[in-house]
Amino acid sequence: MCGRRGNLHFICFPSCAMHRFIQMGSEKNFFSLHTTLCATGGGAFKFQEDFRMIADLQLHKLDELDCLIQGLLYVDSVGFNGKPECYYFENPTNPELCQKKPYCLGNPYPMLLLNMGSGVSILAVYSKDNYKRVTATSLGGGTFLGLCCLLTGCETFEEALEMAAKGDSTNVDKLVKDIYGGDYERFGI
Repeated sequence: MCGRRGNLHFICFPSCAMHRFIQMGSEKNFFSLHTTLCATGGGAFKFQEDFRMIADLQLHKLDELDCLIQGLLYVDSVGFNGKPECYYFENPTNPELCQKKPYCLGNPYPMLLLNMGSGVSILAVYSKDNYKRVTATSLGGGTFLGLCCLLTGCETFEEALEMAAKGDSTNVDKLVKDIYGGDYERFGI
């Protein structure tokens, strides 16, 4: 990356446990390796003083949406174990013919990019440096997790995903057949 070789390590901490992460950084002397950490999103602002005071680390704040686009293009350019990370489903409505196919973002513009976090931002991207946020919704991962915790008693996003993977969404989703009494053939649903 940028002429450097090495390993990337990701540590996942929910925002509610950020103080434990900062304390760990202090205890493990992260400041002896680097005095500055790159950060993006609301947490970069919310926790910057805690990083400075507790772990003696400065945060270099970067724009979240710029990083999203640059990160997507980077992931597409390097792949994972020699295989592309970006993909689409060919024949998605036919279970027998549905296949995961690699997708190269060599020249994807214009494109719509959806970023789901606590909410969802929808970007119209015209080039790596030219984009605009066209709309958004507050319904996203935060809503999903909140509802899951209230309805099931789970406590983490990972636990909610595990439970969702084991479930059958047709038991709770309102389906086209519930509204029309069958298929909506005109649109193939």
